[in-house]
Amino acid sequence: MILACRTVSDAQNISYALLEVTSHLLGDIAERVEGTNKLFEGSPSLYTVSFWDSSLSFLRSLPEEWEEEAGWCELENELDEGEWVELPFLSNLQGLEFSRTECDLMHITRSAVFWSAIPKHSSYRLETPYFPELSPLEQLALTDILERA
Repeated sequence: MILACRTVSDAQNISYALLEVTSHLLGDIAERVEGTNKLFEGSPSLYTVSFWDSSLSFLRSLPEEWEEEAGWCELENELDEGEWVELPFLSNLQGLEFSRTECDLMHITRSAVFWSAIPKHSSYRLETPYFPELSPLEQLALTDILERA
């Protein structure tokens, strides 16, 4: 499953982040959240824990052929609202030209997970919206679907 979101930055540069969701990634997130929650319990003043993580791929602009895909208008509206959306017409990230980034991080707060990165040779930072929290039932269903694929 490929998810996409529109990123925000201090420089108001708009780009897009793509994430290939796998059972391995969901396991890593769950493990990191569990470990981070233990840290939060022990230190009430702790706000965010960050991990080096290059799970995301960043696009400066969307490929023109995506606009021809069925249902793209609805997906674009959701992107405008700061949501993560599934790209049903994309099965992998091969063949896309991504922006090069550095300092790619996954941040875990008491209530959310999000990513940030700095585009190469720039002075601004991109951030994603909060990653959608999946219920245990949704995680189980997604893991089952991904394992069958």
